Amino acid sequence: HARLEKLSRILSSRLSQETPGLVTGPYTPANEQLAGQWIMHIRVSLKKDRNLSSAKDMILKCVKQFEKDSSYMGHVSIDVDPI
Repeated sequence: HARLEKLSRILSSRLSQETPGLVTGPYTPANEQLAGQWIMHIRVSLKKDRNLSSAKDMILKCVKQFEKDSSYMGHVSIDVDPI
């Protein structure tokens, strides 16, 4: 769980630096485990303008690079327009 928290902070910091959105988190959701795996949330709020598509691409590239750089073997899920 400590490694997840550390890596979540690193990813959040990278997203803050490399994407145009407002980054909130990481934070633990109400249900902090799913199927025995720990969960952390990071929210990136983007403006809905003509740059939205490229901003989403930047987020995806940032996450993929994070996974590669940190040899992250967990699961990073990107949810567009969460409730």
